[in-house]
Amino acid sequence: MWLDKLKSLKRQSGKTIDQISAESGISKGTVNKIFAGQTKDPQYTTLKAIVNCLGFTVDDLDENDPPSQDVPDLGGSVEMETFVNILKLCGIKIPENSDISDGDYRFLSAMMSAVRDWFNK
Repeated sequence: MWLDKLKSLKRQSGKTIDQISAESGISKGTVNKIFAGQTKDPQYTTLKAIVNCLGFTVDDLDENDPPSQDVPDLGGSVEMETFVNILKLCGIKIPENSDISDGDYRFLSAMMSAVRDWFNK
């Protein structure tokens, strides 16, 4: 069942309902209802936003496939420098000798993919 898989992805991400709501832009009430199983047929865009903020893709909800830990396809190579530059543009300072973790890289990739999808509607 997709809900069990979604809960598994949530556990793997370590994120709370509050974090998921804030990062996905989906109201806390809606996120709670989805994870509680009260929403039987959530909108695709809602599920996609939630799954992407967890660092996964909608395809990872398929019970027959293990969740991918790969960076989502962004239509070409995206280097770490690109992420750092975007963060700087947003006013986020990255210390000179620090690295972005693989989890952060996957999250940023998912966010970039979501932004690209938003503007390519």
